[in-house]
Amino acid sequence: MAYQKFLYAPAEWLPLQDRSVIDPILEMDLNEAAGKAYENPDFSVSVVWDVHNYFATDLFHRIRISDVEDKPLVVILPTPENAVYISLAEVLNKYRVSCRNVHVFFLYEFANEKGQVAPWNSPYSRSGHFMRYFYDRLDAALRMPMNQISFWLMVFVFAFVTEYMISQMIA
Repeated sequence: MAYQKFLYAPAEWLPLQDRSVIDPILEMDLNEAAGKAYENPDFSVSVVWDVHNYFATDLFHRIRISDVEDKPLVVILPTPENAVYISLAEVLNKYRVSCRNVHVFFLYEFANEKGQVAPWNSPYSRSGHFMRYFYDRLDAALRMPMNQISFWLMVFVFAFVTEYMISQMIA
């Protein structure tokens, strides 16, 4: 299927503005990239048609292995659709897989223009979605302890802002 060309400009706040770098990536045929050998032998590309199902299945498998082998599992969670959390909780409950070894960090969280992070019990909070659609639906006997869930705090925001500002001074 031939697509109509869409012209755009990268958002001003993006660190990469060079179209000679961006355009070839956007025009890449991912089906051709899948299975190709790359300079780094540990790097590979896979085409996943249902990313939400793949994510839930992969995370279930990792949690199950951590339960069976009684080993810690540290996950940094993006913000999947709420249905992913619901499905994951349902299958963990069904197969009685414990999350006792799981340590959760969140990839990002909403913050306002003052850098104040949305509290986890806010309807806008990404970590709140995790609590409502996963943790609360998971059988209490299967939950990870609350101290193994790392919520975003202002100290993290200041650390990232400071790191960004230093990187800009060096560049």
